[in-house]
Amino acid sequence: MEVDPNSIIYLTFDDGPSDSTERILDILKENEIHATFFVVNYSSDKIPLLQRMVDEGHTIGIHAYTHEYDVCYGTDDAYVDGVEKLRDKLKNDIGYDAFCLRFPGGSSNTISRNYNEGVMSRLAVQVENMGLEYYDWNVDSGDASGNHIPDSTLVSNTTGELIKGRSNIVLMHDAETKDTTVEALQSIIDYGVQNGYHFEAIDRDTPAVHHRINN
Repeated sequence: MEVDPNSIIYLTFDDGPSDSTERILDILKENEIHATFFVVNYSSDKIPLLQRMVDEGHTIGIHAYTHEYDVCYGTDDAYVDGVEKLRDKLKNDIGYDAFCLRFPGGSSNTISRNYNEGVMSRLAVQVENMGLEYYDWNVDSGDASGNHIPDSTLVSNTTGELIKGRSNIVLMHDAETKDTTVEALQSIIDYGVQNGYHFEAIDRDTPAVHHRINN
C-alpha cells in the first residue's frame, strides 16, 4: 500500500508516565513510530522513561499537574499554575520545553462546570497566551470509558474513525489500568500501515484539533 502523505495518524497517550509506558515505548520503537505523550506529575523514578521518550523522538505535552477535576479546575489559577509547575519540572529533569497541552477531559468537557463556571473558555485563551497549543482529538479509541475493555473493541473503535486525507489525532491512555490499550496498539499500527497511513508525533506545525467548548 502506497503511503498517502496527507493521511496521518497521531497516536497520543494521556495520563502517563505509568507502569505501561515502557511497553508502549517498546512497541513504538519496534515499529519505528513516533507518538505524543500528554503527561501528569510524576515521581523521580519515572524520569528515565521521560528521557527515553525524548531520546526516541517522541513529543511530550502537558496534561495537568493533577488529573483530579475538582483540584485542577477548581480555580483558573490552579490549572495554569499546575501547567507551569510541570513544564518547569520537565525542563529541570530532562531539559525538555513542552509546547503543547491537552486538557483533562478535553476542552469540551462539562465536568468542570461542577467546580468553576466558564473555566474552559478562559483557560483556552490563557494557555495559548502562555505559548502552548492545546490539542483535542478526532479519533477516540474508547479506552477512557472503562478498564480492561477488550483490545478488539479498542482496535475497531480506532480504525472505524480514521479518515484518509486528514490528520487523525487518536485519544489513548497510558495507565497501569489500561492494559488492553497496550495490547491493541500493534493491531492499530498494522491497520494504519496496511491502509496507507503514516504516523507522526505532534510538532509545532501540526494543525490543532479543537472541540467546541461547553463551559
